[in-house]
Amino acid sequence: MDFENTKSVVMDIAKGLDIDVTKITESGDRFDDLDVDSLTVMDLISRVEVAFGIELPDSALNSIESVSGLVDYVAEATA
Repeated sequence: MDFENTKSVVMDIAKGLDIDVTKITESGDRFDDLDVDSLTVMDLISRVEVAFGIELPDSALNSIESVSGLVDYVAEATA
């Protein structure tokens, strides 16, 4: 995934979490560090799946713990 697409995914994630994108880079990208609960993460993942026309396997859903992890899955699924 190129820089612009990665940036787009991170911006979508920040919007979905209703946080400033700079908070992701300032406090780290782990959902726990961003004070995001598991229901919000599941909602976010659903939004990302719809936005990118992908479906992440259940095993991936349980292992995504960070913004970068979600970006990596999107990159792999859209490659």
